[in-house]
Formats: sequence, C-alpha cells, structure tokens
Amino acid sequence: MSNSAVALTEALTQLFAELQHEKILVVCSRGLTERFELSAVLRSLESKHHIKLVSIDSRLPDLEAVERLRAQTRDFFPQTVLAIGGGTVMDVAKSYCFFSDLPTSALREVAGSKSTHQHNLHLILMPTLFGSGAESTHHGVLYVDGIKHSIVGSANNRQSSILVPELALTATSEQRLYAGFDAVCQSIEAALSVLGSVEDKDMALKQLDILLDSFDGYVDGTHPLSVSRFACASSEVGTIMNSTKTAAPHAASYFLTSNFDIPHGLAVALTAGAFFDDLRHNQDSLDPMSVQVASRVNIRFLGTLHGSFDQFIRSALTARKPLLSFEPGALWDGLQVLDWAESVDQDRISNHPRKLDREAVQRILQDSKSRLLGLSEDSS
Repeated sequence: MSNSAVALTEALTQLFAELQHEKILVVCSRGLTERFELSAVLRSLESKHHIKLVSIDSRLPDLEAVERLRAQTRDFFPQTVLAIGGGTVMDVAKSYCFFSDLPTSALREVAGSKSTHQHNLHLILMPTLFGSGAESTHHGVLYVDGIKHSIVGSANNRQSSILVPELALTATSEQRLYAGFDAVCQSIEAALSVLGSVEDKDMALKQLDILLDSFDGYVDGTHPLSVSRFACASSEVGTIMNSTKTAAPHAASYFLTSNFDIPHGLAVALTAGAFFDDLRHNQDSLDPMSVQVASRVNIRFLGTLHGSFDQFIRSALTARKPLLSFEPGALWDGLQVLDWAESVDQDRISNHPRKLDREAVQRILQDSKSRLLGLSEDSS
C-alpha cells in the first residue's frame, strides 16, 4: 500500500471514530475512488455509520453535476458530507450543502443570486491538491450554462477541513504545478485586495514566502517537508480569502477555463502578470497601503533567481516542459480580447487596488495576450 493510501486510510479511520452522525455522504472523483479502492475502505468503517459513496465525473463544478449528486442521494438524507478531491469535487459538495433546503427546480435561479446560504449539514473538505485553498473558504464556484457564478455559504455553517499532504503525491507534477500557480496568485491577490485588513495582508505575504520557498519541492514531489509546508500555507491563504476574496487575475481566468479548457491554476498564472505590472506602472493611482504591498510583492520575486512574477511562471513551465500537455499556441489563435473582457466579473474586479473600467481591462488583457503569444513562441 502506498504512503498516500496509508495516510488516507488513517485519516478516514480517525475521522469516522470521532463523528457521531449515522449517515455520511462521501463525494470524490472517480479516479480517486478507483485508485484507493474507497468502496472497500469505507465498508470497513461502517460499523457505526451508514455511508454512501458517490463519484463525481465532471470537468467543472457545474449545475448538472450538482443535480446528478442530488438525484443519486434523493432518499439518503445525510447529516455529514465529506468531499475528497480537488476544486471541482469540493465546489460541487459546497453547492450540494448550500442549496440542500431548496428544490432542484430552484437551483438555476438561486445560483446567480448574491445570497448567503445557511444549511444544517456538516461539510468536511479533504483536498487532494493544494492550490485554491477551497477547503478553508466559505464560498465556492458554480457554472450555469457555461457562466461562472460565485456562491457563498454562511460563516455559521458547520464546515471543517482535514489536510493529508501525502494525497498531493497522487496527482501528476503538471497538476501540482498548476495548483501551485493558483496558490501563489491567490496569496498575492489576498495581499493586494482592498477588502483585506493590515493583518490579512501581512499574513498573505508571509504565506507567499512559504509558497515560493517550498514551490519546487511541492511540484516535483521530491521533498515531503516542502509538500507539507505548501499544503499548510495554501490552506492558510484560503482562510484569508474569506475576508479578501479573489480579485482581477482570478476574475479574468474563468473565461480561459470555460471556453478553452485551460486548467484553472494555469489560466490564473497566464493572466496575472499583466495585472500586477499594471499596478507597478500606475502607482500614482493607488492608495499608500496598496503601493507598499505591491512593492513588498515585487521584492519577493526580485529576491529570487527569477526576478519577476512573469519570469517565475515562465521558468516553472520551461523547466517542466517535457511533462506538460498544455500547448500555448492552440489557445491564442481563437482568443478574442473583447469577449474576454466582457466576461470579467465586476465584483471581483472591484477588489483590485486600482479602479479599472472596461477599457482598462481590455488593455490589460491585450497585454496578457501579447505575453502569451511570446510564451507560445518560446515553447515552439
């Protein structure tokens, strides 16, 4: 049995020994179910619980996946929902819990609202990749007809997380690379967000230091301590994001994921550099705190071998080129900047430290596209 399988079995055994509920819904990806023979593992833990295992087989956390999960559990009525997996699995589980008191027919209308959702279920999140920090946030993502919506759960909901860093080693280096990009970008966005307190910003920068220091060991899976440190820092950034939310780079990334099948973390990384450079070139339009934070972010990269955020992304991709399935040139041929700009969530843009109108967003995204074309040429 692999170290990952042993760690997962031990974590589940301890968790189920502590839980008092009789009915537990376990949601995970199909690949994880098969890899760890989860059905057999869970059967061995059923002595005091009634456990139902459902595998999620969806690329995105969309409404259809939530509706399928509800249909598969129509007569089960769990008290606890345990989600084991990446961002899609955790977001589907969040939607399942957030909307648990609503009829299926109402989901489409409610998904696009700005309501905060209260529920009575105990939601436990066990990530298998560490990047989004979704296990620590009270909000999630739900796609309806290809359009991304943010969904928000009440901070009073029963939600907890369990970190098993060894689970990240079941993913490929490419998957860990893109998750790593997501974590780094989120820590920077949290530090820069206008919603963050001074304490939030300081903590986000502290986590950024840890993420950069442990990045290669986490992505390459060669250093267990780096994997553990990265997992904890990523989860801590998720906690900070409950206050700061995501900002412009994330807002621009979802178009690339939903329309061009670009993995989320990579999509964020490929757009973030232009937004960060725009701040550096327009410091006169920022408040003093944002100027200070932006400078502290830049110093983190200047103090590394990379010298800049863009070079950090390029170096990480170039060093692992033989392992990557992503082909940059295949994306940018069909990318229309005007459509891209129209897709950007204005609520998330408003968290950015510089006020951006639609024309400014278009200019930044045009800059992103130019950089990405350069990256495509580098990889050819």
